[in-house]
Amino acid sequence: MYQACLLGKITYNPKEGTQSALDRIATTPEFKKIFKSEIGRRGLRQLDILPCLATVYHDLSKHANGNDGFITLRTKDRSKDEHAALAIFLKVQEKWIGGLKWREV
Repeated sequence: MYQACLLGKITYNPKEGTQSALDRIATTPEFKKIFKSEIGRRGLRQLDILPCLATVYHDLSKHANGNDGFITLRTKDRSKDEHAALAIFLKVQEKWIGGLKWREV
């Protein structure tokens, strides 16, 4: 989220919180393109994933397990729709300068 601000992808007001910034990222053309691709690739429904986007920050914070330089998404930690929502956000930023490294297991 901070990287999106530094790169001029979104604006950020610290008083609004992290989820608000993630919501802004979800309105970008880049996000929408990856969202459409990922729901098709994963065989999921847009209707099921949209509610997960609004709580991705809260849900992610429940499964933080140390810091080894990579974010690891474990399918056992969340529903397939929550998992996809988080993966979409991570895919959006993975090619940005300074993007986070991540993997799915």
